[in-house]
Amino acid sequence: MELNLTNNTNCEQESLKILNGGYWNSPLIIKMCGRKNRTTYITETNEASILFQSSNATHGQRFRIMYVVDREFCGGYRHGLRGRITSPNYPNDYPPQQECIWKFKHVSGYITHFYFREPFSLERSIDCVKDYVMVEGRNVKTNAIQQYKFCEYESVQNKTFNLTDEVTITFKSNNRISGNGFLLEWRYDCDRYFDGPSGFIYSPNYPGYYPHNAVCNYRIVANTSTILSLTFMDFALEKSRYCSRDRLRIIWYLDSCGTKTFTEPLKLFGSLTIIFRSNSAVNDRGFKLYYEKKVCHKVFTAPFGTIESEHYGNKYLSRVNCTYTIKVREGRAIFLKFTNFKHYHFCHTSYLAIYDGDNTSARLIGKFCDWPTPKTIISTNNTLLLQMRTNEFNKVPEFKAVYQNTFAQSVGCGGNLGNSTGLLTSIDIDNDGYYEEDIYCHWVITVDADKIVQLTFESFDIESSPNCEKDSLTILHFNEKEKYCGFNIPGPITSIANVMEVWFKTDATINRSGFRATYASILNFCGGVFNATETAQTIASPTRASLYQPHHGTPKCRWTVVAPDNYQIMINITQMDILPNCSGEYLLINDLPPVAEYKYKYCGSLLPPIYYSRTSKISIDFITQALGESEKFTLQYQLAVLR
Repeated sequence: MELNLTNNTNCEQESLKILNGGYWNSPLIIKMCGRKNRTTYITETNEASILFQSSNATHGQRFRIMYVVDREFCGGYRHGLRGRITSPNYPNDYPPQQECIWKFKHVSGYITHFYFREPFSLERSIDCVKDYVMVEGRNVKTNAIQQYKFCEYESVQNKTFNLTDEVTITFKSNNRISGNGFLLEWRYDCDRYFDGPSGFIYSPNYPGYYPHNAVCNYRIVANTSTILSLTFMDFALEKSRYCSRDRLRIIWYLDSCGTKTFTEPLKLFGSLTIIFRSNSAVNDRGFKLYYEKKVCHKVFTAPFGTIESEHYGNKYLSRVNCTYTIKVREGRAIFLKFTNFKHYHFCHTSYLAIYDGDNTSARLIGKFCDWPTPKTIISTNNTLLLQMRTNEFNKVPEFKAVYQNTFAQSVGCGGNLGNSTGLLTSIDIDNDGYYEEDIYCHWVITVDADKIVQLTFESFDIESSPNCEKDSLTILHFNEKEKYCGFNIPGPITSIANVMEVWFKTDATINRSGFRATYASILNFCGGVFNATETAQTIASPTRASLYQPHHGTPKCRWTVVAPDNYQIMINITQMDILPNCSGEYLLINDLPPVAEYKYKYCGSLLPPIYYSRTSKISIDFITQALGESEKFTLQYQLAVLR
């Protein structure tokens, strides 16, 4: 071949193309311009197409081609999606002094897979310096050029060679011993396997138009505790209704086509497969994305901070396995408070678990998903572990929490108290006469089921502030919450039931001498747990005459009424003589677990309508400043089938 064309950029103005076949859209062997002499090209098939594009700038002979039909020729260009090549005369002995070169080329993004079949028989030699077949191409993962030379079957048996879209196969024989030669099968596909920490994924031939009828599976491998972040840098596919033509799909997460801009990365958990399909009609430039792996495990060692789920503020995710470890200095404990917690069902597969230690073998504090919302938590040591899990089908709760280091129970900052009497004091580690700063202490006092707790203060001096926003002592029992600060000693505080919680919180500013209090279990002169039956039963408020021991503080009573599953409880208030305004004296009926919109407070003397519970358990609370000579209310309760 002789060529005398204008030398122009990318051969756009004037060019000569040689195609591997008899059609205008046959695979391209070469596109040329400028000057060339005595260049040889060999087709794979028995047909070739020559396309000449000329400009008006020059005249005269532009090219000259001589062609020869070679029935014994080996080598050439291969463009098909699959096929086979053999040594000359295979499976009989190949001739001596042969050199065959095959070049494989497909659009970028495709991988070439090679397999040698039996029989495979070449002259053996050390380092294959005599007869050999050589495979040369770029490594799929590293893109480095690799060269494999073979002359014995043992070296290729049961092996698959995966190289990029451009590969060269060379067969060479000397003038001595011959053998059966070889048979090599190949196929192209665009399936890829990604196990690195990050990388780019492209549609075939990107940024050129992707080929028709492509089916590509891109598999990103990661364990269930790994977050995969997918950032789409370009996205342009044929648009169709329901993406029935060209489409990009990530099962459970994405099914998309058309031209789009993704404003935020798509965050997923664990391994996934991205499926790209094109049809035989319109094509476009395709897509380009960047993936990055990140282990979903965070460790917090600062004395205070904020923890939020990885996907906080975004859509819920599935297949999540994330852990969050909080570790503060030795001798301290951790105060954890949730500021937001979005619920989800199916606690056996999707939940947030909190462990009192650094691993899942530690004591389980709680497993949360629907109800109840996590309460404020204080660890017993200097480490807490939060584990968030879900499967493919369910979604995990979204949460946000704040934590702060505090003192441990071992030094007197909170604890579970179960004796009939005991002592509570603010802690003073350095014995300077003032309580410590930035602490949260939590005591839970539990007495016998037929008793209640009475807390009596001997001394009280806590930094004063509006609404006790700085330092404070909070008493919690059932739905009652009382907060104290300043230097006035509170009067005796009596619980409604047999459990009382005491919280002591301080900030980093003014410290005072603190508090000292004793508690004792006393007989419960009212309240208790009762089973509802089909027969009406009566509850009435206590009177002065009903007290069988001295009682200090504001009288508070709680009755808990329980019914079998699938039953309601019917409450009929038959008599009521309670002070108006519902401020210091009232009757409160609430479904259990508590439902804020179904809480009913009664006072005055007008009888309310019959109350039907929405659950099979209710609480009845009576608060008064002073008992009277007669009952302040009387009611009847009994079973009612759930409506």
